[in-house]
Amino acid sequence: MLPPIQRNYYVFREARNVYELKSLLELRYRGYLQSRCSSLIKKNPSGLDLDSYDLRSRHMGFFQLQGKESKPLGYMRLVEDELTDTAPLIWQLALSHPELWERLENDPPTPLPLMANCPKRKELLDFFHQHRARGHKIVEGSRFVFDKDVRSRGFPKFVLESAVAITLFSLGYKHAMLACNPRHGRFYEKFGFTPYRGLEDFKYDGLPGCVLINSKNHVPENIQGKIRQMADAFQKTGLVCHFPEDQNQFHVPAFDQRAVVPQLAISN
Repeated sequence: MLPPIQRNYYVFREARNVYELKSLLELRYRGYLQSRCSSLIKKNPSGLDLDSYDLRSRHMGFFQLQGKESKPLGYMRLVEDELTDTAPLIWQLALSHPELWERLENDPPTPLPLMANCPKRKELLDFFHQHRARGHKIVEGSRFVFDKDVRSRGFPKFVLESAVAITLFSLGYKHAMLACNPRHGRFYEKFGFTPYRGLEDFKYDGLPGCVLINSKNHVPENIQGKIRQMADAFQKTGLVCHFPEDQNQFHVPAFDQRAVVPQLAISN
């Protein structure tokens, strides 16, 4: 007799199609408008916030699986310096919104978004280009947001661990970077992020900011085993699972293959 299908779990993975991508970007738009960082979002009738960095991003969602439905609860984009497979979906979403289309037409001013408003832009650009010349890749975690009803349930910790596993241990980025409020730095330190020298506290758009950086060898030893298991799950299935009743299981259950990621779907 087959065991019952276990439905009450969550996954962290890329958006699979334009509909999931739209739901994640709507969550990002709402979440930022309701936060202290609302000045970073431009209100518009589309209910979406797009910029040219979105064409160079992996759009990651934290989904709750409910039967055949995937409910988005959290979002993060992983920005790199090249177009991603999701770029056609971003253009598709912008088709009927001229104000969004215009934002996508011009190339980004800097390889990563955090450099655009940083007081040490040249230093960061030099750092970036030196690594790229050596064949190293650098990624930025950006627009990290959760549905307001689930922010306090421990999910951000799981998503950050998953993001570290995916970027540094699975996809092979040399460094992962992010910008945040200096008050939140201690949260990110748990995963190996440390302040970039000279950028521990500065202002951008009237908001306090700091730049953090991480690499494989800076991930704390006490979580490396868990991080490597998450990376293995993502490598094999394209996602990392979160089970509230078993927080050491990261792979899709053998009897529940509906969660495994198919090829990215671009609708006509």
